[in-house]
Amino acid sequence: MKKIITVLLLICLVCGAAPVAASAVSQITAVTVTDVPVPVVSSYPVFSAAVDPGLHCSVRSYYNKDGYTNGIKWTDKTAGAALGYNDVFQKDREYTVSVLVAADGGYAFDASRPPAASVNGAKAEITVSSEKYAEVHASFTCASEKIEGGISIERDPVRVGEKIKVSKTGPVSKLAPGTVRVVWYISDDPRTPAAEGEVYTCRPEDNGKSLFAVVTADGYTGTLTSNTVGVIKGEHASDPVRPELEARSEGLFVKNAYSLQEYIVLSYYTDPAKISEAAWDGAVSPLSDGRLRLVNAIPNSVNYVYTRMKETDSCYAGTKTVYASVSVKDIDTAQGTGDVSGDGSVNNKDVVLLFRYITGTGVLIDEENADVNDDGKINNKDVVALFRYVSGY
Repeated sequence: MKKIITVLLLICLVCGAAPVAASAVSQITAVTVTDVPVPVVSSYPVFSAAVDPGLHCSVRSYYNKDGYTNGIKWTDKTAGAALGYNDVFQKDREYTVSVLVAADGGYAFDASRPPAASVNGAKAEITVSSEKYAEVHASFTCASEKIEGGISIERDPVRVGEKIKVSKTGPVSKLAPGTVRVVWYISDDPRTPAAEGEVYTCRPEDNGKSLFAVVTADGYTGTLTSNTVGVIKGEHASDPVRPELEARSEGLFVKNAYSLQEYIVLSYYTDPAKISEAAWDGAVSPLSDGRLRLVNAIPNSVNYVYTRMKETDSCYAGTKTVYASVSVKDIDTAQGTGDVSGDGSVNNKDVVLLFRYITGTGVLIDEENADVNDDGKINNKDVVALFRYVSGY
């Protein structure tokens, strides 16, 4: 035997070759897996994990029904099925996480002496499939727990007609949308839900009150309550309607009165800023045919009719105004009104007769045509209006 070894050594020396020594490979003795997201009821599985780099191995990718994952796969032990990205953890079910790790160069797994393994600090099982690869397994039970996180309504105040929703932060924001329940309450009746759903539309009856939301989730105990915000009237979504004026012998009419929200009649002014709040008048009822007679319109002058949106239960009075105007020539008082003498025409004679009538000189006139401004009275205002008409200004 010694001769054979001696001969082999001589051959190596003659050929110039050195003896071959077995390569040294170190055994991996421990695998520590960290950062595995624990299953939370109604949340989606997260396919990521990490290992302690000082233990000479690293995470490798799996391939599942949704494609490659970052070295982690989840299995529903209760149903015996693998989970994908769109599955959610369910209450009281047991789940297994498997993490595939690969040995670094110069290191190997030994199936006869598997390394110790842990997941998130707890003891775990490990299966060595080859010197290069091993798989770490840990089981979790998905049980109910208290809901955590925060919710808030970002705008304060909110307006009637406005659509609002709560903002979620922390763990509650990661729950599957279909498992979260949002209930809205009004401050004056905090025990009776006003509505349920992700989005709430502020109602006219909420004006002047406060609003808050309460969130619960399937599989969780407890509730999350938002901040309280005030509800105020909103702005009108549409612009006011421009009046359509009609000048007739019996006065000035607004033809589209039914579609107007509010109106005012002024003479000469073209600047709506000069209109006082008390001057706006929407109390006069339209006629049966939809027109509105403006009894305070002034004949023989320019009349401006302004409209704006009126205040309602849900909206403030609008700030935008529109107007239409009618000039003195558009109001025809010659066909009866002002003809106090009854001779079929309106002239200076009628002005004199009307003046003498109201000063008590005892003259007889046609009183039906004497109320020139149509305010239900016969007085100096009618004399002035008639004089202006006859004078042409």
